[in-house]
Amino acid sequence: MEKKEKIYFPNLDALRFIMAMIVVIIHTEQLKFNHGGESLKWVAYFEHWGNIDVSVFFVLSGFLITFLLLKEKQAKGSINLKDYYIRRTLKIWPLYYTVMILAIFVLPLLASGFYGNYSRGLQDHFWTSFIGVVFFLPSFLVSSGRLPESIGPSWTVRVEEAFYLFWPVIIRKSKRFVRTCCIIIVAVLAIRGIPVLLKFIYSNDPVNVIRIDELAKLLLEYRVSCMAIGGIAAYLLIENNEKILNWLFRKDVQIIVYTLSALLLLLRVVIPVGNQEFYSVLAAFLILNLAANPASVIRISSKWMAYLGSLSYGLYMYHPIMRILSLEAIKCLFNKDIAGWKMEVLYFGFTIGSTILISMLSYKLLEGPFLKLKKRFSFIIS
Repeated sequence: MEKKEKIYFPNLDALRFIMAMIVVIIHTEQLKFNHGGESLKWVAYFEHWGNIDVSVFFVLSGFLITFLLLKEKQAKGSINLKDYYIRRTLKIWPLYYTVMILAIFVLPLLASGFYGNYSRGLQDHFWTSFIGVVFFLPSFLVSSGRLPESIGPSWTVRVEEAFYLFWPVIIRKSKRFVRTCCIIIVAVLAIRGIPVLLKFIYSNDPVNVIRIDELAKLLLEYRVSCMAIGGIAAYLLIENNEKILNWLFRKDVQIIVYTLSALLLLLRVVIPVGNQEFYSVLAAFLILNLAANPASVIRISSKWMAYLGSLSYGLYMYHPIMRILSLEAIKCLFNKDIAGWKMEVLYFGFTIGSTILISMLSYKLLEGPFLKLKKRFSFIIS
């Protein structure tokens, strides 16, 4: 049997965990606020980070998938698309469809409030929502985004599935990969600029402005540009471009970039049209240094962080359900709305603790067997 190469990037699992927890905290606060709870000002202040945090996930996905595919193409001269799609299916589908079944069919049977309080109109758009979720369709085909709050954040999985579908074909066919990525990035920015132009043209028409805003939200969802930026970072590493990498790995450059990034985030600076791409470049810089720079000024790797990072997919998929169960459990146990620091600690503690626990069980009992099977179709064990 051919011995398979093993690749592990230190720090990236820890980064996954940190990014996942930012999403969990922001979404947990949003749910409470949407259902009449007091707003925590410090969470609201950092809510701007939520969209950027999601883009970091996209950059990381683009980096890892591109690295593995380029490595395979470099070694074998091509990419085995059949094995690739089997790997993606075994990785994504078991957990995704388990959560979808729980949220759409099981939880509403256990508590009618899941249809009333947390469905946002699912009863009126059940079959379009169900079909959209099953086939990873974009939000404008999924009943105008009227998905239950128990699966609302899963839109990112549908976006990534679209990326996973065509990206290996691009890598396989492309002879000038970086140029292809740049064309994709420019095209996305140009398309995203359309709502800005339309909003200027129809600035005096409130109805059309609302429609244009919805179009802008849709175009923002499909951030293949962020994934392409991650792909360029992976290409630099695969090609071992020492001139560029040595400059990116310099200590003074790291300090300057990280200081600038921190200031921009704290000041909540927004770059018109290309905000996600701008922060994605900063994220790609961070990922490259964490993954491959032995002199990285930031080190976040540890055994427990790496383990929790391996649960990040579960943390992301289960937390929407667990935040609802935690909210309802606390209301039921204490017969009061969540307010005051003690109740906040309980609510966030219940949500985070239960999400980690169910993710651990899921990884062991549900995802684990499929991930072991996935290795049979892997050229590189990552």
